[in-house]
Amino acid sequence: MGQLTVGSTALSLGNAVVGTQTTAVVVAQNVGSGDVTLSQVIVTGSGFSAATPPLPATVPAGGTISITFQFTPQSSGPASGTGTLLATGANPAISIALSGVGLAASSQLTALPSSLGFNSVPLGSSASQVATLVNAGNLPIVLSGAIPTQAEFSGAGLTPGMSLAPADSTTVTVTFAPSGTGLVNGSLLVTSNAANSPTAIQLSG
Repeated sequence: MGQLTVGSTALSLGNAVVGTQTTAVVVAQNVGSGDVTLSQVIVTGSGFSAATPPLPATVPAGGTISITFQFTPQSSGPASGTGTLLATGANPAISIALSGVGLAASSQLTALPSSLGFNSVPLGSSASQVATLVNAGNLPIVLSGAIPTQAEFSGAGLTPGMSLAPADSTTVTVTFAPSGTGLVNGSLLVTSNAANSPTAIQLSG
């Protein structure tokens, strides 16, 4: 007689931003001496589903079959469900506890440092510093430009259309070229599709 088994009866599908999908694969093995027919995979729990080979499927002795469980949260917070494998043989119903966490969508671009000071720069010369832009959210961010609020400042190094994946970063070079004496305050406004656009880097020189 055949017997279908799985390595674990608990499966975590990890974290997923609401509306996106994570997957995990369960491999079931026939450890018995005869064929087993997997007839159905039943999934319960909000956001959980399964993709299988065409069913019913025959698994010979010693053979395996893979089931891909999917988690697509519709709201933030922990979620749980159950995947049940129905088969012939000595183990006709295998229940797998499913879990995952839905994350609220976040689109946040952070500048490090958030301010740059150029101290004293002689007329006719310039000074440059570098700031790092970090995608601190969990959605991709597309950069569109860097706009100074004062003519004495400029930003370089950003390519319009550049995409930053979550936790990715890039740099922008800020240059101060004074046109007269005295303190100049301004900002470099980095525009993007982030929720906090434009992201301001405060400048003084």
